[in-house]
Amino acid sequence: QQLRFRERGPLKSWRPEAMAEAIFSVLKEGLSLSQAARKYDIPYPTFVLYANRVHNMLGPSLDGGADPRPKARGRPQRILLGMWPEELIRSVIKAVVFRDYREIKEDMGA
Repeated sequence: QQLRFRERGPLKSWRPEAMAEAIFSVLKEGLSLSQAARKYDIPYPTFVLYANRVHNMLGPSLDGGADPRPKARGRPQRILLGMWPEELIRSVIKAVVFRDYREIKEDMGA
């Protein structure tokens, strides 16, 4: 029995800067996750993975968590919805995408 694997292209074709911009565009411009992934040419599953990490590190939203964003079809988007201070957003994106945790540690008093 032959197992068939999906042919994959070159690994990691996206740049960290593009990932950071894509996540920021969801938070600030209101793009959906799939729109941002397409716009910045990042594989959707990869983008969702990073978006989830950022969302979890941001913690509770200042507005108590917005209603899920309505979508044309599929499940309503629940991640990266809400309001957070811009400095926090930038330092979390830096930590998740660029693996630079210096600002996060400073914020947590480490």
